Amino acid sequence: MPIGVRGGAAHGAGGTIFEAIARMDLLTWAASTGTALVAGVTGSGHCALMCGPLSCAPIGITPRERRRSTRARHIGRLVAYGAVGAVLGTLGGGATAFASGGVRQYLPWLMAAGLVFMALEVG
Repeated sequence: MPIGVRGGAAHGAGGTIFEAIARMDLLTWAASTGTALVAGVTGSGHCALMCGPLSCAPIGITPRERRRSTRARHIGRLVAYGAVGAVLGTLGGGATAFASGGVRQYLPWLMAAGLVFMALEVG
């Protein structure tokens, strides 16, 4: 059922979405708002790298201008991905350099266990 429909399953006892929000306690509201904020902030980087070159590149009138625009758009996207990959790779290399030899052999297993726990929504 769409949000806002009276008696919908999403609202528990019924009412509109605004009434459901009014019944929420402060901690639940803060967690929901915080989650939305984090999703928006982290998603903006994705949008800047994925959508930015697509929306900022001028679209030409002639076929030659369109090809040039498309080429510039893809070159810009590849350069942006390469720069972000280089920065993240450097950070990851620095993090593994700090890990001692004994910890380093267990780190992939620890990360795999963390992914399994996240997938199973444990904790």
